[in-house]
Amino acid sequence: MDNYDNDYGQGYVITACDSPDGAFIQDALHVEPDTRNWIYDDDESAARAAQRDGVKLVYGIPYVADGVYLDTPENRDILEMYSDRIARAVQRRKEKNARRKP
Repeated sequence: MDNYDNDYGQGYVITACDSPDGAFIQDALHVEPDTRNWIYDDDESAARAAQRDGVKLVYGIPYVADGVYLDTPENRDILEMYSDRIARAVQRRKEKNARRKP
């Protein structure tokens, strides 16, 4: 995981997960608590603090958690590709399940 420059005294970090198996979407910048000082107990609290500090966060992309990921053009591209991939997988699952029903 890569950490990007910020004031670590604020209680959160902006980082990207480099693993496809991580808790966050791979390569998408997101906010999470700074575990060196534990000012915030969870991702949502840390993200709300970042937003209060002026960090723009993404809302309204299907299959992407609202208010966790940074709102940048590059990040939106990553998140929209992820959303499209999940939407296609959901559609395939629905079609497969529909064929199974008698």
